[in-house]
Amino acid sequence: MDDNLQMVRRFSINETGRDFVVGDIHGCYSLLEQALACIDFDPGKDRLFSVGDLIDRGPESLRCLEFLQQPFFYPVMGNHEDMLLDMYVDGTPDLSHIAEWAKQNGVEWWYDISDDDRYRVLDKICALPFAIEVETPNGLVGIIHAEVPLGMDWQEFTNALRAEKTKTVQTCLWGRYRANKQDRTGVEGIARIYAGHTPQDCVTPLGNLFVIDTGAVFGVNCAYGDGHLSLVQINAAQPTAHTDPIQ
Repeated sequence: MDDNLQMVRRFSINETGRDFVVGDIHGCYSLLEQALACIDFDPGKDRLFSVGDLIDRGPESLRCLEFLQQPFFYPVMGNHEDMLLDMYVDGTPDLSHIAEWAKQNGVEWWYDISDDDRYRVLDKICALPFAIEVETPNGLVGIIHAEVPLGMDWQEFTNALRAEKTKTVQTCLWGRYRANKQDRTGVEGIARIYAGHTPQDCVTPLGNLFVIDTGAVFGVNCAYGDGHLSLVQINAAQPTAHTDPIQ
């Protein structure tokens, strides 16, 4: 792995353990801890990748950011992390701006931490890549938050991310066309891609792009409906999905 901060980060094959990718966590720290216990996750050998949106909506957003300190945990940036950075792009916003933003996006947790802690969080989030590539026995796997633009192959996509092309970055973080339309055209130049952002009833294959946001936070916040957290082992002979339904 290249340790330099990059828009796209690549990880070599895991020779000793398993690699998993988890769907949108959204402040559901305890739920992820339970899921890792269920799969006997070994932090000394296994790696956990994330499609982003660690924060907001759920009850334990700040605790979810503690995963950024763990040497086995590798997330991409989600649109909720992007929104947090955007709010501070011109400096510290006034309280009314923060209040309106928190109301719209489930960010009440931001009120509970000091200004120093806020800037430490912002520094960590700013270092997240837009995409991750993982070498596996089954070929190269990509991890992003939302989607790849239609008609763009993986190499074109990652080159555009490295160049910080605005339209491509926005699609990477915010796009919903493939998931909403159930578009199965897939993406050339890569074996599989895992994404989140648009909640599905179950892990959903769209060509070689798999949407693994299964609405965990909507199970925790039961007023919004049912949901569960999904993990996929990406370096198994046959990639295996693990789900942990909320009871």
